[in-house]
Amino acid sequence: VAQLFAAQLTPARSPLLADDWMKQYVPDAKLAGKLSRRVLPEFITVTDEPTRESWEGMRLAGYRLVDDEGVPAENVTLVESGRLVALPIGRGPTKKLTESNGRAVAFPNQWTVPTASNLFVRSAKTRKDLVAELRKLAKSVDGGFGLLITRLDAPEISRRYQWTQGSDEARAALLTAPIVAYKVYADDGRMEPVRGIAFDEVSVRALRDICAVGAKPKLTNLRQSLGGGMAYPLAVVTPDILVEEMEFRSSSRSEPRLVAGRGE
Repeated sequence: VAQLFAAQLTPARSPLLADDWMKQYVPDAKLAGKLSRRVLPEFITVTDEPTRESWEGMRLAGYRLVDDEGVPAENVTLVESGRLVALPIGRGPTKKLTESNGRAVAFPNQWTVPTASNLFVRSAKTRKDLVAELRKLAKSVDGGFGLLITRLDAPEISRRYQWTQGSDEARAALLTAPIVAYKVYADDGRMEPVRGIAFDEVSVRALRDICAVGAKPKLTNLRQSLGGGMAYPLAVVTPDILVEEMEFRSSSRSEPRLVAGRGE
């Protein structure tokens, strides 16, 4: 949710740049141009609630009452029934959004960017046991297993070093690599650790392939990276998510591709 949704909302309006080489330091908001279009399944709604200070006794990192441009922060529904209906906006308007909703964050390089704050992902239909749903899905596509991912590499850590050591492909990836993952076999439910894999050819279209969500939401507070050493506080409250199909590859390009449900 943080990497494939929140990161793709910002900035809603690309800044004017003196030279083309500067584009590599500006985030490419792949969802900002999809206003009024469906970006998630119809059973999912996403709200951004900066004025909410805590959730179930835990403080929310994105809490704010006023943004860095002096505008009162407003609670906004970003996605309603799967459709993107709003964006984080500062005083700089877009063609479709002309009024600030109090999302501006000022960075030391004098760039002010409207960002998300406290994201809440809610679903009209939930499943108590997503592992069981994963096994059913693997069986329905004649696959031997599904992939259960419990932790992704933290972009604020890994991407800091990719600028000096990594490839252009790694830096451009929308999702960082899984660092804790398991094969879940459809027949008996046994789990087997998987190492050395990365997402392959991920786009924001994967958000529409969410087929089920869990019943119990969890909170993650993080520093959401904008690249170039810039980051802002973000809280995400979301249940677990089940995606019908995603492709993976080995961390070494010489290894074969892995598809959830079958090996190739």
